[in-house]
Amino acid sequence: MTIPDSTPDAVIEAMRRFDKDFRDTAEWQKWKEDANYKYAIEYEERLYPVKKILSLATGVPVNEFSGGAVAND
Repeated sequence: MTIPDSTPDAVIEAMRRFDKDFRDTAEWQKWKEDANYKYAIEYEERLYPVKKILSLATGVPVNEFSGGAVAND
């Protein structure tokens, strides 16, 4: 599946939502140490998991699109 287009504002809002709702949960506290997360989005000196942010920004569940080049592009 291709990822729908999004806007910069939607991506920024997704990062804010990640900080508020997910960053401190057990599932996401150590995501940067997980080898599955080779790339990250850096914004305001913080790192964010690419697929999770794109999922939040587009409404597409992370299991419905691939990572790597599809997500990073």
